[in-house]
Amino acid sequence: MLLCTCASRLRCALCDAGADVHCQADAAFLCAPCDAKVHGANFLASRHRRTRVQPPNHVRVLCRAALQLWARQMGLDARAARLCAAAAGRTLLLEFTAAPPQMLLRVAMAAALWSEVAAHGGVHKPRHALKRLEACARVPASSLVVVATAIGRARLVRTAGVDAKEDSVECLIVSPRKTPQELCLFV
Repeated sequence: MLLCTCASRLRCALCDAGADVHCQADAAFLCAPCDAKVHGANFLASRHRRTRVQPPNHVRVLCRAALQLWARQMGLDARAARLCAAAAGRTLLLEFTAAPPQMLLRVAMAAALWSEVAAHGGVHKPRHALKRLEACARVPASSLVVVATAIGRARLVRTAGVDAKEDSVECLIVSPRKTPQELCLFV
């Protein structure tokens, strides 16, 4: 579970724990376990659109600091680390806020950082950088690459959707069986 909102003031309507999601149909804030119980009960309930509760600002600041530290430990210089950490933070908000992932925050953060580093370069020895990220984030490299690949796919699909909306002649077609090559090179 993405466990980053426990310190928020919003509480679960059922058990009074920290709220993780808001269900508009039920007009309720729910923690992850209660959300699973309520929305796993039947087909109609499972179709309710739920949004992740934004983490408190101090959690975002701590996440940004951790991302920047990990980027530095991967071998990026200070400026590149700051830029990659900021981009990874935006990726976290964009990709993981709308659809709550079933993973730890640490895994999502590390994968978002690896996705940014792999997509934009910045390290001379990517395999060593991935191993360093694996060590400092305590997340297996294989998990990082799988989640980062999913982020890359989502980014490509979103880019294709934006291009199609703008009546662009160029449009990317993404097959769910193909993975962005640059993310899988280092496993």
